[in-house]
Amino acid sequence: MKKLIGIIETQGKEKFLFQENSHLLLKDAEDFVKPPNYELLKNRNIIIGNGPVYGDSVFNFRYGPVTGGVQEAGVYNIYTSGEKILGVDIDVTFKKRNIEKKIIGKSPFMGIKFAESVCGNFAFSHSLSYSRAIEKICEIEITERTKLLRVIALELERIYNHFYVITELAKGASLKVFTSHMQYLFEEILRLNSKFSGSRHLKDFNKI
Repeated sequence: MKKLIGIIETQGKEKFLFQENSHLLLKDAEDFVKPPNYELLKNRNIIIGNGPVYGDSVFNFRYGPVTGGVQEAGVYNIYTSGEKILGVDIDVTFKKRNIEKKIIGKSPFMGIKFAESVCGNFAFSHSLSYSRAIEKICEIEITERTKLLRVIALELERIYNHFYVITELAKGASLKVFTSHMQYLFEEILRLNSKFSGSRHLKDFNKI
């Protein structure tokens, strides 16, 4: 079940930020009937993506650049007069790499290498997205064995990324014993990756 948790305005258009189970989804507002809590969220003082806020005692609490691993690194400019947040402006151009343009003109085999290098922790899933696009365009049928190996690799990538995040959370909370335990498990899954694919981060395993 989708739950509306935020409304973002960009270039005069509204986008709805939904939560569905553990996933966050950003969708064009015009594609949906206004949810019951629309007016409540719309009339809040916090405005995201509406530019800087100025006034007496208002200052910019700048957070970032930070990245969630998938999107480009972003800077969050939080305008506040103390406890109350007056507005949030998100700048995703801080480390814009124009990845989508750099991949144009590359051969499929060079393209899959490029896709793997976009973000090391997600090398396999990025290469898989690229290879599936090529396979669909060229109408290439993949074998059941290939499908099975790709599912296993995706699960291994998902598991080691979860271990990494939990390790960092434990470290931030100063849980030293638990951090050490998670670091051990993280290293074990990387070694398992290497045995399975020849690479600790599952690189050079996926092929078109």
